[in-house]
Amino acid sequence: MPRCLILNLLLLVFIPSFSVAEQRAATGLEFSFSPPAHAIGTGPKIAIDAGHNNFHTATGRYKVFTDLLLADGYQVKSSMGSLDPASLEKVDVLVIANALHKDSVKDWSQSPKPAFTDTEITILENWITKGGSLLLIADHQPFPGAAFTLARAFGFYFYNGYALDPTESSDQGQILFDRSLGNLHEHAITQDVESVTTFLGQAFLAPTAAQPLLSLDHRHALFLPKKAGAINNSTRSIPVEKWLQGAALKVGRGRMIVLGEAGGFTAQTNSDRKIGLNHPDGKNNIPFIRNAVAWLAQEN
Repeated sequence: MPRCLILNLLLLVFIPSFSVAEQRAATGLEFSFSPPAHAIGTGPKIAIDAGHNNFHTATGRYKVFTDLLLADGYQVKSSMGSLDPASLEKVDVLVIANALHKDSVKDWSQSPKPAFTDTEITILENWITKGGSLLLIADHQPFPGAAFTLARAFGFYFYNGYALDPTESSDQGQILFDRSLGNLHEHAITQDVESVTTFLGQAFLAPTAAQPLLSLDHRHALFLPKKAGAINNSTRSIPVEKWLQGAALKVGRGRMIVLGEAGGFTAQTNSDRKIGLNHPDGKNNIPFIRNAVAWLAQEN
């Protein structure tokens, strides 16, 4: 199929998903695990960042993720304000999903500024090295740009674009990761995981010490529009074979998981579309989520 026709199809499929107003948390999903990872209300303490203009928060688009963690016995709270030693005290796992600088909240078209100060990044580095764990999630443009300096501090390189299969015009740019495809890698986090589906994210590079979880292949390209969502026939793209959408890393006594897509950990509706755990293909993400948080919560 000619590239121009492919991109025209992509425009029809993807542009609606860029509408912030239409992305709403789905309701009605309930979780019950037998047995849960921990007795209800007694597990490790999880803090979900809400202090950096996050597009996904514990009480918003990540409420379903919060409900899943609570059903697995974890103690979950929101982390408000800037990151400092006091805010991280008694936190076992910090979740940062789609942080933004305040100037980018209403305007995704501009070049994103860092969501985190240098001081906050240093505090996080020290906290993780001493035993804390971080789940860092940065979706498609503009989120990789906002989290770039934080990711770089640990050797990850984010690219402010959209990872797509340009030959595939189906449901919202989702990508299937499966062992039979060679893109779902062996790790404690993927044990007993049948597949993982992501929904229009980015592609990143990881340090050599990181272990790949979800890798892209020759079918995929990273589209780098000048403005968020403005993909057209002249948009620059680069191949991203062997780049990642998921990786795990041990840092001193602590641990990190980095993901390049956020929707797979939530459940959203966007017009008449379903994204994440309420999508038929997204239900298989639940074991991956449970394993990921359990791995992060382990004491080293």
